[in-house]
This record gives sequence, C-alpha cells and structure tokens, in this order.
Amino acid sequence: MTLTVNDSWKLRKKLVARPRTYEQALAIYNYSMQVSKSRGSRAGGHHAGLGDVLTRQYPLLLPYWSRTYVGMLPKRTNAGRVDNTMYTNNDQVPEGRIAFYYAPSGGYSSSGTSLSNSLELVCWHPDGRCILNPAVSETFQWGRRSRAECFADVQLYHVQQRRCIKTSKTHSGLWKHVPLPISQLSEGDYRRSNEIKDDKGNGTGFYNHWKRDYSNLFIWNDWGPLVIPKNRRERPYALRGVADWPYVAATLTNPIPRLSSWQEEARVRKQRARIHMKMAGIVRSMQHNPQELQYFLGNYRHTLGIPEEIRERRTATNPVATTPRQAEPLFLKAGSRHNRRVFLDEFTEEVMDQC
Repeated sequence: MTLTVNDSWKLRKKLVARPRTYEQALAIYNYSMQVSKSRGSRAGGHHAGLGDVLTRQYPLLLPYWSRTYVGMLPKRTNAGRVDNTMYTNNDQVPEGRIAFYYAPSGGYSSSGTSLSNSLELVCWHPDGRCILNPAVSETFQWGRRSRAECFADVQLYHVQQRRCIKTSKTHSGLWKHVPLPISQLSEGDYRRSNEIKDDKGNGTGFYNHWKRDYSNLFIWNDWGPLVIPKNRRERPYALRGVADWPYVAATLTNPIPRLSSWQEEARVRKQRARIHMKMAGIVRSMQHNPQELQYFLGNYRHTLGIPEEIRERRTATNPVATTPRQAEPLFLKAGSRHNRRVFLDEFTEEVMDQC
C-alpha cells in the first residue's frame, strides 16, 4: 500500500496539535496508521489489553511525541484498561474507540515498561466523550500528564495537595492579569511594574497584577477514570461503571454526580466561617447575660430539640443571677433649693456651737 503526496496532504490538513473532538483524534489515528502501513513499518507492535486482546498501536507522527502511540480498540469488553467497567458484554461496546498510549522506558528494553504494557492515557469514544486514566494525575509523572493534557486538551494541576482539572480555553494556567491602580504601589514595586498604555501610548493609571484564577477548576478527588463530556461547558465526572453506558444512563433518575468546583467550595467555606463567627459572638453575649440565655432557651427549645425536663433541671441547678438594681438618683424638686440652703446654714451653726 502506497501513500501519495496528495493523499498525505489531505490527511495532514485535518490534523491539530491538541485534539478536542473525536473527529480530530480519528484524523490523527488515520494519518499514523496509513503512513506506517505505506512504509511497511512494524514499529509500535501490539498493546496487550485485558485477557487475550491485542491492539495494533502505531507511532504518533503528527503531532509528534516520543514513545507515544495511537491505536483503535476492537469491539471487545476487555480491550481497554480505562473503560472496561462500562460494559457487561461485547454488544455494548461501540466501534471506533481511539486510545493514546505511552511507554516511558522506550519500548524494547526488558527493564521498565515495554511496548505491550504501555500505559493507556486517553480513550476517545465515538459519542464525543473523552476518558482519562487516573495515573496521569500522579505527582512527579510529568510525561504522562503533559501527554494527557495534549491528547484531551485539558489542564491538570496539583493545588494544595489536591488533584484538579481545568477544561476551559479562556486562558492557560492558574494565573491571570488583573488591572490595579498604580497609585497603590509602593516605591520599590513602582520601579518593577510597568504602567498599562492605551493605543496612543498614553498611561492609563493601572498596572497588571498576577492573581490566582480558580474559575472552571474542578477537584478530582476519586482515584478512578475521569469522563470529560462532549460539551466542555459541562462538568467532568468520575467513571461509575455500567451506569455510564449511554443507554443505561438515559434511563437513570438520579443525576450524574459531577466534580465539585474549587470556587464554589471556597465560597461555601467563607460563608460557613462567617456563620461560625456570628454564632460565637452570640454565645459570648449570652454567657455574660443569663437573661438572654434564658430567653434563647425558652423560645428556641423546640427547634433545638431540648426536652423540657432538661431545661427545668438547668434552671434549678443554675438559678438566674439577677443584677442588683441601682438606686435612682435623687433630684431636688422645684422650690426646695431654699430649704436645702437653710439646712446647710443650720448644720454650720450647730458645728460652730460645738466648737
């Protein structure tokens, strides 16, 4: 089988550096497969799946990654190691699943990972879903992670010892530029920061500040394959097994549990902290004023589930301490000022007589 220049050009026109759809992944497979067959190359060999299933894997040509291969899984339940729990028989397995493999050791050496035991990183399904192997999110596995990010067009992170994934294409990375007033800069920072210029070259009074961006960042807590839906605006979810088969999932009444958002969890934590601070302040106020504590127990006893006998026992053992009532100030009535002066004069005369 020969591959002409025109045929090769037609195949290369459909290739992309980072496949985001099943059609783009299929174009990468077709190009690598046809070039290998036209050359009569046996590079790549066969990948050993579960059981006795063998999958022909071809070296990845465009986009080129070293020790990376692509193959199309046969219609067998145990053909892939990532999505094998989705099916119970071979009739449920769709045709045309595409898998990307990685053999870190280089292939033919006896030590390390061989070609037949290459790691299945990403599996594309004909319905547009993409499934990631949880091994790509391990720490210090830069080769797995960088290849998985390329073949699934996602971004993987480790934030505060938590595995996270980002599926949006707004901007790359967890940092973004935020314009802040340049008047807020100190003298040392002012020398290192550049003012933002407009189209005419005039200063705008703002400078770019790097800030963490947690939007569209999801927490991948479960150690299991991750399903990225065809619509990237939907949240990813962990593979649950046979329930993820599309025909079975359509009949389920319970919604699919999606990954939790980092931004939403941070918002919930801040709200909980504000509530706890307010509750602590109220409790301190009731400790200093027993009357408020008695009022609180009397009105919210049923809501808190406190029995009546416990309340009466607490009242008997800890009687409410009443604050002493202060004497009201004595004010002179109208017309009594003259009497007060007379009393002082009489008191003075008595003291003088005793002396």
